[in-house]
Amino acid sequence: ALPISENSPALLCIMSRLSSLPCSRLVALGLAFSSLATCSGVSETSCGVVFDEDSQTTGQQVIAGCAEATATALALAVAGRPVLDDNTPAPLAGCIAMTERMVGPAFAGDVCQACPEACALVLGLQATSTELESTARCTQTLLLLVRAYSYVDPEAEPSWARSLDDGTGGLAEYVHVRRAQCAAVRHGEMQQLQLPPLPMAASSRSGSPGGEARMMSEQVA
Repeated sequence: ALPISENSPALLCIMSRLSSLPCSRLVALGLAFSSLATCSGVSETSCGVVFDEDSQTTGQQVIAGCAEATATALALAVAGRPVLDDNTPAPLAGCIAMTERMVGPAFAGDVCQACPEACALVLGLQATSTELESTARCTQTLLLLVRAYSYVDPEAEPSWARSLDDGTGGLAEYVHVRRAQCAAVRHGEMQQLQLPPLPMAASSRSGSPGGEARMMSEQVA
């Protein structure tokens, strides 16, 4: 597992920055979590903890209702295709909207001692569905993915997080895919920046023979 400090204020504030779906989008989807499946092989003893107080949704219900949708989201994201747009299937869009309000508890980790798989699912699903509009935004989602992977036992990966037989796909690969995406976003932002010109004195010293050595000796002095 990849370590992340649970008490870091800089990381905990990530949750408040994740965008919300418009109300009209939710109404159009006709979200009703009660329509999701409530039966799975997950132990009720370990995952009966409540993840959302308003709906009283448990970790077991999250996994049963959204495991397949999360596997779909990861497959789309690894392939470089959008996860949330006008063509997103209703079950996937519904799970994204439903788990959005669970990101805080899942990231903080209190409920994750009882049901780490549900926490990994919530964070992974939210990270894959967030648009990469800036370096800061991309880094936030990368932290969610790293946090999600820290909840997964590599020796007993849940089916939705597992890589295919050829080694592609899955949560582990997408952590690296997102890291590369963030590097590309940062490069694009740097290309658009207009850097100030070098001061004349510094430019002349660096351009003359022995200029760099003189600059280094001046800095040391």
